[in-house]
Amino acid sequence: MENNTHSRLNKSQLVFWIVFMSIVFSIAGFLFYRNEEQKVKIEKQNEIKTVTLLKIKQISDWYQDELHDAAIISKSNFFTNQIEEWQKTNVGFDSPLFKTYLNSKKLEHDYDEVILSSVDAGEFTSSNIRSSLSPIIKEKIKESLKSGKEVCTDIYKINDSLKIDFISPIRSSITKKIIAVFIFRFDPNVHLFPIITSWPTSSSTSEIYMARREKDSVVVLNQLRFSNKKPLEFKYSINDNRSAIVRGVKGNVGLTDAVDYAGNEVLAYVNQVPNTHWFLISKINKDELFENFYFEVVVIISFTIGLILIFVFGISFIYYNRQRNVYRELYKKQNELMQAEAIAMNKLLDSEAKLRRAEFVSRSGNWELDLSKMEIHGSDGAQELYGLRGKTYNLSMIQKVPLPEYSEMMSKALAELITKNIPYNIEFKIKQQSTGEILFLNSIASYDKEKNRIFGVIRDITEKKKMIEELIAAKEKAEEMVKIKSFFFANMSHELRTPFMGLMGYAQLLLELVKSDEEREMVEGIIRTSNRLTNTLTLILDFTKLEFDKTEIFLEEINPDNLINEVYNQYLAAAEKKGLSLIKEIRFEPFYMTTDGRLLLEILINLINNAIKYTDKGWIKIEGIKRTADNGEEFLNILVSDSGIGITNEKQSIIWDEFRQASEGTNRAYQGTGLGLSITKRYTELIGGKIELISKFGEGSTFKVEIPIKKVPN
Repeated sequence: MENNTHSRLNKSQLVFWIVFMSIVFSIAGFLFYRNEEQKVKIEKQNEIKTVTLLKIKQISDWYQDELHDAAIISKSNFFTNQIEEWQKTNVGFDSPLFKTYLNSKKLEHDYDEVILSSVDAGEFTSSNIRSSLSPIIKEKIKESLKSGKEVCTDIYKINDSLKIDFISPIRSSITKKIIAVFIFRFDPNVHLFPIITSWPTSSSTSEIYMARREKDSVVVLNQLRFSNKKPLEFKYSINDNRSAIVRGVKGNVGLTDAVDYAGNEVLAYVNQVPNTHWFLISKINKDELFENFYFEVVVIISFTIGLILIFVFGISFIYYNRQRNVYRELYKKQNELMQAEAIAMNKLLDSEAKLRRAEFVSRSGNWELDLSKMEIHGSDGAQELYGLRGKTYNLSMIQKVPLPEYSEMMSKALAELITKNIPYNIEFKIKQQSTGEILFLNSIASYDKEKNRIFGVIRDITEKKKMIEELIAAKEKAEEMVKIKSFFFANMSHELRTPFMGLMGYAQLLLELVKSDEEREMVEGIIRTSNRLTNTLTLILDFTKLEFDKTEIFLEEINPDNLINEVYNQYLAAAEKKGLSLIKEIRFEPFYMTTDGRLLLEILINLINNAIKYTDKGWIKIEGIKRTADNGEEFLNILVSDSGIGITNEKQSIIWDEFRQASEGTNRAYQGTGLGLSITKRYTELIGGKIELISKFGEGSTFKVEIPIKKVPN
C-alpha cells in the first residue's frame, strides 16, 4: 500500500516538473524573442532616421546655396549699370546683349534657364526660347518686390516638365530702387531629386520621397519607386491618417509605424526641410525589416523545443531511477552493515574525484612539504602544472623548475616562512618539464610548526597575466593617440595663426581703401571670420597646453574687485551692441588674495563671452561674493548669469567635454569649437577652485566659480 502511494506521488511530481519547466522554457523563449525583435527595430529606426536627416541637410544646403548664388549675381554692379543705361536708351529687354549675358550665366551655373524681367513682369527676355511668364512666377515676383529679398517658387509643371525658380531683385546702384528681377530656373529631376533617391545600403523595399500639402491633399513631388504615376500626380487625402507623410504634414514628425501607398506596413521617418513647405519621408517594409530575424526565431524555437524534450527525457529517466530505488531499498535493509561501508568508501572516492576535477578546471594544485624529510607530496593538479610524474619529490628537484631569475626570491620567501612564520604569496615563472612551456604561477603557503610541515597551493595565472599586459598595452596606445591628437592640434593651430593674422592685417588696410557700403560689408565679413578663426585657434592652443600639462601657474597678489571691474568695462560695449544690459554687483569690501590672476581673468572672459553668445535679449549679470565656511575657510564666489536660451538637463553633463556643445544640432548661429567651457573648468581646477552650472532651458543659465582665498603673506 505504501509503495503504491509513493509511486503515485512520484508520478504526480513527474507531471508537475514537466509542465513547470515547459512553461519556464516557453516564457524565456518569448522574452528572448521580444528583446531581439526590439533590438532589430531600434537598429533600423536609427538607420532610417540618420538617412532622412542627412538627406534633409543636403536639400537644405542646396536650397540655401542657390539663394545665395542668386543674390550674388543680382548684386553685380556691372550688370546693374548696363540695365540702367539700356533702360535710358529704350533698348528693351529683347536686346542681344541681354540674351548673351543670360546665356553665359546659364552655362556658368548650370541653370535650366535664366530670365530677366521687368518689375511688372510685362517685359522679359530669356536665355532659352521665349515663352510667357506663368501666374506662379508673377506672384513670386510681387513677393520678391515686396520683401526686397530672394524668393523661391515651389516645384511646378511647364509643358509636362518639372521646374523650380529662384527669383532675385536687381537694385539700382544709385537710387537703390528695384529696377528688374532675375529668374533662375532649375529642373528638379536633374538638380534636386538625385539627392534623395539613393539609399546607402542594399534594400529591396526602401524608398525616399518628398511631398507638400495642397489644400486637402498631400502631393508627392518626385517619381515614386513603386508607382507609375508621374511627379505631382500622386496624391494622398489629408484625412488618410494611416500614411506617415500625411501625419508628418499635420505636424506629427519623427519615427512612426504606417501603411505606404502600396498598402504595405512600413517603418518610416518624416521631417520637414527647413525654410520650405517640403516634407521628406524615408521608409522600409516591415517584411524586409524582420526577414532575417524571423529565420533566427525559427532556429531558436527549434532549439527550445529540443531543450524541452531533453528535459522531459531527463525527468523520465530520474523517475525510472526513483522507482528502481524503491525496490532496492528492501535489499539495502538486509545488507545494512555492508552497504554502510560501501557508502563510506564511495564518499571518499567521490571527494578525491571532485578535488581532481576542481584542480583541472581551475588550473591549480596543492602540495605539502615535510621538512623532516625535505620531501614534497603534490596533488594531481600540481603534477600537471609542473609537468612531473609521481607523487613524491625532493625539495632540490622542485627548486630547479622555476626560472633562474626567481630562485633568490623564492628561497628568501621559504626561509622567512620557516624562521619567522610569515606566510607568502608570490608569483614566478616556470619551464614545464614535460612540454617546455613557460607558465606564470601564483603560490600561497603557510607553515604548521607542530607538524613541521608547509602546506601550499599553486595556481596557473598565465592567461591572467597576458590579459593584464594586453590591457596595459591598450592603455598606453590610447594615451599615445591622445598625445598625437593634441600635438597635431597644437602644430596645426600654431601654423595657421600666422597666415590668419596676416589676412586680418591686409583686410584692415583694405577696409580703409574701399568706398561703397557693399564692399565695406564684404571686407568687414572677412575681418569677422578671421577674428573667429583666430580665436578658435587660440582656444585649441590653450587646450593643447592643458593636455600636455604645460600650463604654468603664476601666483601673485590680486584685487578681485579690480579684476571684475576690468572684465565689466571690457565687455560693456559688446553687450550694449547686442542690445543686452550688463549688470555688476560686488558684495564685498576690497581685499587682496594670492592666485593666478591671468587664469582667473581668462575664466571670467570665457564665461562672459559664452553668456553674450547665447543671450539674444535681456541681461547679463556679474556678481562677486565673499563666503566663509563653517570651518573658517574663506572663498571667493563669482557668478555669471544670463537670460539666454538655457541648457536642457540631459545636455548639462556634456558641456564640460572638449569639442562638445549644449547647442549641438540646433542653430548654426551658436556653433563654436566646444572648447571654451572645457578650458574654463580646467583653469578653475588648476587654481584650486571648482565651477558648477545652474540652468533651466528657455530661462537662462548661471555659472558659479568658487576659489579658496589664500591669505597674502605679511
